[in-house]
Amino acid sequence: MKWFRSRTAVDSRAPALPSRALHEFDIAELVRNQDATAEQVLAEFRHYGPWRIAPRARYNYACLLVDLDHLDNAVEELRELVLVPFLAARAKTDPALDDLRNDRMRWSKLFPAELHDIAIIGTYWAEALEKAKISSVRELGDATASVVGIGRLATQISAPDSLVARWAGMACLIACGKLTAPESNLLEAANVSNVAALAAMKADELANLLEAVNASAEVLDAAPSKATVEIWVSAAKQCLSGESRDELQATPRG
Repeated sequence: MKWFRSRTAVDSRAPALPSRALHEFDIAELVRNQDATAEQVLAEFRHYGPWRIAPRARYNYACLLVDLDHLDNAVEELRELVLVPFLAARAKTDPALDDLRNDRMRWSKLFPAELHDIAIIGTYWAEALEKAKISSVRELGDATASVVGIGRLATQISAPDSLVARWAGMACLIACGKLTAPESNLLEAANVSNVAALAAMKADELANLLEAVNASAEVLDAAPSKATVEIWVSAAKQCLSGESRDELQATPRG
């Protein structure tokens, strides 16, 4: 399905959209059939509210918000929708959401890295962490923000201290770069497993390294672009300089 991308100005003489149309699956079809403008669709959604609109129609509405560069509004609309498996699967590859997907901070609010998807944690240790009341990367980062915390968690789940220390570094790395689990796995495969290691890299050299590693290991469908890697390296440097302490405690402390 192609998403509606018209930016036609509102025509005050155009008829209002029928409320029943908002329960249909395809807003794009609604727009094509009734010559509605983007602004009319926005107005109708605001009037009727999400609770009266079919999930897939709301999804298409979120796509329209992205197209109009209303990214924060799109995130709020998608938060609940990505809990629906088929909509979550679609969102992860839908070209209509490319602008939002390229905004790592906003995208990570919708699809934060899951512990079991992080290669150095896996299902076994994710279940052990869950029993220790740790079910997110942020909670893992908080629990391992100091050497004492690392040791305490290692003892609690009967894991080697060295392994938990690696998790701590990866948790900080994911939080700093707003990485997905597969992206963090690619960096781990390239032996870039903490914020300090990422900050020390030159973006062009790291982009080439990740391309080579991904060609061999096939962690991602496509290696990250140089522009994306530059964002990661810049974020790591900011984290180490203390500019992002509200978001991250960059390294385990004693």
